[in-house]
Amino acid sequence: MCRRLPTEQTKVTEQLAIAKRLIHERLGLRFEGLRERQLRRALTQRLQATTSASPATYLELLRRSAPEMDALASLVTINETFFDREPHHLQLLADHLLPGLLAARKGAEPIGILSLGCSSGEEPYSLAMTVQERWGRQATALMRITGADLDSTRIALARAGCYHTHALRELSAQRRQQWFVVQDAHHYCLQPQIQQAVRFQVVNVLDAQLPSLLGQQDLVFYRNISIYFDIPTRTKVLQNIKRLLKPGGFLVVGTTEVLSNDLGVFRLVEQKGSWYFVNAPPAA
Repeated sequence: MCRRLPTEQTKVTEQLAIAKRLIHERLGLRFEGLRERQLRRALTQRLQATTSASPATYLELLRRSAPEMDALASLVTINETFFDREPHHLQLLADHLLPGLLAARKGAEPIGILSLGCSSGEEPYSLAMTVQERWGRQATALMRITGADLDSTRIALARAGCYHTHALRELSAQRRQQWFVVQDAHHYCLQPQIQQAVRFQVVNVLDAQLPSLLGQQDLVFYRNISIYFDIPTRTKVLQNIKRLLKPGGFLVVGTTEVLSNDLGVFRLVEQKGSWYFVNAPPAA
């Protein structure tokens, strides 16, 4: 019997499967259903942008090039964010979580606040604005805020600290005036005291070295990211977070992600309608 040569469609299917496997292994992302179409479009864009001779050539580039994997990831993840997203979490931070951490604070060590998957920086800068409004200039001595994301392009934008007015749509005119300088008719740049209050780092949440890369933290914001992950990947990320979160520290996830992250790694608690997780210390 003659072996049938693979059709063009079969080749495309095989190449897509390889790409999906590579992305899942490196980034933990899954692409099924409608999201598979998004991945197909992104692969076509990057194949053209890199002038790869063929899909197979591009897949080899993707396998060996971390920057190319980052570029592809930027196309297949939603980077839409804005200042003061889910404001009830900012109120929870200022009214409950930070006062408790500050009361238990020992010595002069600042409270470590980490924004994982921070994209272009709107979330960690919102945290910085919130704590400076509550604790004034001493906030920079009391808290250390870090923004971290896989996408180096987005981290570069975050460090630049300038944004289109669309990203400021939830801020009052008073807060825009307080924390931003007008760049032009459609762009605002952060005041230096806010921009300097946040440091940024490029990291992969699946990296086993995450705790050593980011250091011990008291509070982690990890919002609107786990929607891309399956249960084993979510569990692995949560275990990584647990290793960098101090005993008694807090984890805040997106409102719609609470139940999908209640996997037994942290203890789920509620405060005035806001749900979050606690890294419960080991039993004595």
